[in-house]
Amino acid sequence: MAILLPFKALRPSPSLVEQVACPPYDVVNLEDVKSLIKGNPYSLLHLTRSEADFKEKINPYDFIIYEKAKKNLNRFLSEKILVQDTAPCLYIYRQQMGDHSQTGLVGCTSVEEYDSGIIKRHENTRKDKEEDRTRHIDHLNAQLEPIFLTYKPFAEIDAIVAQEMDNSSPIYDFICQEQVHHQLWIISEEKTILKLVELFSSIPHLYIADGHHRAASAAAVSRKRKKDCPSHTGKEPYHFILSVLFPADQVKILPYNRLVKDINGLTPEQFISRLENIFHISSPEKDSAFQPETPRTFGLYLNQCWYKLTAKAKKLKKQEVVESLDVSFLQNNVLAPLLGIHDPRTNERIDFAGGMLGIEKIIKKVNSGDMKAGFTLFPVSVETLMEVADENKLMPPKSTWFEPKLKSGLFIHPLEN
Repeated sequence: MAILLPFKALRPSPSLVEQVACPPYDVVNLEDVKSLIKGNPYSLLHLTRSEADFKEKINPYDFIIYEKAKKNLNRFLSEKILVQDTAPCLYIYRQQMGDHSQTGLVGCTSVEEYDSGIIKRHENTRKDKEEDRTRHIDHLNAQLEPIFLTYKPFAEIDAIVAQEMDNSSPIYDFICQEQVHHQLWIISEEKTILKLVELFSSIPHLYIADGHHRAASAAAVSRKRKKDCPSHTGKEPYHFILSVLFPADQVKILPYNRLVKDINGLTPEQFISRLENIFHISSPEKDSAFQPETPRTFGLYLNQCWYKLTAKAKKLKKQEVVESLDVSFLQNNVLAPLLGIHDPRTNERIDFAGGMLGIEKIIKKVNSGDMKAGFTLFPVSVETLMEVADENKLMPPKSTWFEPKLKSGLFIHPLEN
């Protein structure tokens, strides 16, 4: 079963929501954060990335960072920038970017189900990032940012969500700087909440799409507090994870492309020659930027030229699900054997370019000389993500990019009133 619980969210007033709402903590660098909070004392980045409030450069894992975030949270509460709902609710969160829209339910899911595997994951976490968010959640006594979950479509849930949207007006309705339309509805009627909770209890598994570090950190805080308080009941807020749950047929995974700083001492001609053992190489139509539209096809940007790489039949062996991913094919046939990049998680010679602006980043970085070459990949499907998770396997790092990103600051899960 999948547990979904309502909660009393901390939320901004509608008049402040556009100023409070911000990108997730891990998709913006410090320079971007400083720019976003300049002249905006209401941005949630003051809480999620409080190191930006210091003029001097500070270790982002220093205790003073978490203490500053706590002080900022207290300011948000005292100035009523954030106000808590008086009764437990579920929420509907709709995002629209161009012609793509996705509508999810906001509620709390179970740490116990995360630990037991009912909530399935497909990525490893980095210890430093996990420990950072664990300290952050524990010190602020709140989960500020949700995890992004998906589940196999359920028509009755879709119907209730659609009805709720039709019968009421959104409490938030705005278009952000990235031209994504965000809307939020409250579900406060107890009968409707209980019905949704009942329907989710018949769903066998939930799948983490994005937010593995936040999920792992929430679970770590729960285990710590259980140890510190043996008399816990299992119903305390810290046993649950702030989540947005989207049906899988509405979720879109975008390409997660690769950049390399060098080609391992090879000349461009030598590199192309070695790639010819693996791929059929051609020029894209009109010599334009090439983003693959089919599996086992890759783009290469080198010396300001684009190449289309199509894997040769002899390389297309029947493989288990993780090895069959295009990210695995590129890693196992090009990045490791030809370029000497064996661990993309730690190797400093590789960078990543995800989402709508991935190709733009490749062209910019290669043309500037910061990077030597870029590879474009066909995106992983949601069905493949679920298959990997169902087999209790893990994808290579940086395999999936979800867009639009969930805005932070629309709802917060306090771990006590």
